Amino acid sequence: MRGFCRVHNIWVCLISASVLGLVFIAEYVCGIKPCEWCVYQRYPYIFLLVLNFIWLFKPLSSRVETTINAFILAINSMLSLVHVLIEKGYINVKCGVTKVGMRGSIQGALQALSNHRSCVKVTWECFGWSMAQWHLVFATCILIIYIGGVMHAQKRSA
Repeated sequence: MRGFCRVHNIWVCLISASVLGLVFIAEYVCGIKPCEWCVYQRYPYIFLLVLNFIWLFKPLSSRVETTINAFILAINSMLSLVHVLIEKGYINVKCGVTKVGMRGSIQGALQALSNHRSCVKVTWECFGWSMAQWHLVFATCILIIYIGGVMHAQKRSA
């Protein structure tokens, strides 16, 4: 199972780095400004990338690693679901309010508002689905594939 986890660590690192790379390309090359929830959804990928990179060189038990990875991937899917629900208007959340309130000045408030878009406004669609909806599908697929791979590896090692 340990060899399987090392391969898993590499794949999780590659997928996380790829997602983060695509996000930064969309933001800085294509000019798609992220909302507050888009930014929150980057954190699980950063955690996965850092943890799995560390585990390549200083591994924990395979059970602990897979549990932590599955937990972070589940949180990622839940963040995506909440983002879609906000975007569709099922949850009423005022995006950017915390950033505006912490600035303390009108200049800071305007800067915060210009750097982030509204969480309700859809700025990019493909086949009628927003980026948040595509990310929900992608994040859920990653979670299902990861858990399926772990279960398959446990069956093979038993």
